[in-house]
Amino acid sequence: MSPHEKNPGCSCPSCWRVRSCCPQHTGRRKPPPPQPYPTGPYPAEITLESAAELEVLYHLNIDIGSLRAADGSFAAASDPFETLIATAYITQAEAQALADAGLTAVPIQKVSQPGDWPTIDQFITRMQGITSNYPSLVRMVPIGKSVQNRDIWCLEITDNPGCRRG
Repeated sequence: MSPHEKNPGCSCPSCWRVRSCCPQHTGRRKPPPPQPYPTGPYPAEITLESAAELEVLYHLNIDIGSLRAADGSFAAASDPFETLIATAYITQAEAQALADAGLTAVPIQKVSQPGDWPTIDQFITRMQGITSNYPSLVRMVPIGKSVQNRDIWCLEITDNPGCRRG
């Protein structure tokens, strides 16, 4: 068992999601959390050490994506409460409400940046490639216009593209 499994409160770089530091890492500073997403809900992890803290999430109507045991084990509903990690999708206002309730929501680091996503032209090229590689299964269909007056494309995937059923 690693020191981090024995000390779930460690705040060293590999265990920084939880609150206090273990003796092995005394004096090390907790790394700053990643920058939150600029607008709208963003994913965050919240460590829950009691059923009352879980109730706070429900009371605040927090969008919980998942719950898992902090140590990775499975606990049956009849077991005493064990520390949980909630993955939630929260706004800045909800993060503040959680902080007011004594809970810390740590933003989950972004896995991609806006520049990592394909441009509309790259995406259309990908769709055209799929269409040309599988002409008997795929047809590219315009389904409307964007607010920027660009075509919005859809891939029709069927055993008989272009034939309406009905």
